[in-house]
Amino acid sequence: MIGWAWEGTTDGSAECGVSDDADRAREAAEAWLQANPRATAVLGVARLADGTTTLSAYWGKVVCARRFRRLDDGRIAWAWIPAPQRGTDG
Repeated sequence: MIGWAWEGTTDGSAECGVSDDADRAREAAEAWLQANPRATAVLGVARLADGTTTLSAYWGKVVCARRFRRLDDGRIAWAWIPAPQRGTDG
């Protein structure tokens, strides 16, 4: 199963979520950013994986697609995160 996962961080606070829809995941991340003006959030594709080293299934990141942040004027800005090139440490 493929889904969309987001993670947000700021000083003293963090949040995350998973959705089956990219728009709902983005909207949830943007709502959190509105409540946390100095935060940054990352939205990416995730897959539901069987837990080979844990006792339950978990969401594993496939690709980070976008990084969001709130601008001083309140707008939410995003940028694509380039995929690491094969053979690099990225």
